[in-house]
Amino acid sequence: MYRRVPRLVGIHVRRGDITAADDLKNFGFLGATIHYVMNTIRLVRRLHRNSGTVFLVVTDDVDYCLNVLQLRTFKDVAVVSSKDNPPAVDLAVLSLTETVIMTVGTFGWWGGYLSESEEVYYYRKWPKKKSRLAKLVERRDYFLPTWHGWV
Repeated sequence: MYRRVPRLVGIHVRRGDITAADDLKNFGFLGATIHYVMNTIRLVRRLHRNSGTVFLVVTDDVDYCLNVLQLRTFKDVAVVSSKDNPPAVDLAVLSLTETVIMTVGTFGWWGGYLSESEEVYYYRKWPKKKSRLAKLVERRDYFLPTWHGWV
């Protein structure tokens, strides 16, 4: 009997400058919420319940992912620190996954784009409405038509 191969899901959680720099916040950058990340994980698990899932989290804030998101409590989640790897390794990890959940920023965007997956989820509330950044971002050019906005 053959075992089903679980779906490999990459999650990019960017925190760093997005959560700390007031000038970025004032310009219109928003960090993805805990609610978004957890809801998207639940959605992907539900969609692939027959085969199962394995989540690889690439982040610049391991403590946040393990403690605030409480990802340490899940058996199907592994957290990879961006501080332990060159950026190219983290991007390669994301690009090899079958599903990508990205928070914000170009790094996550490139992970989704390079994965060639049609199952890419992005934080729909980015950028902040009516901000200077929102006026510069053409959403249909930035987010591919097969990608899914989620909150």
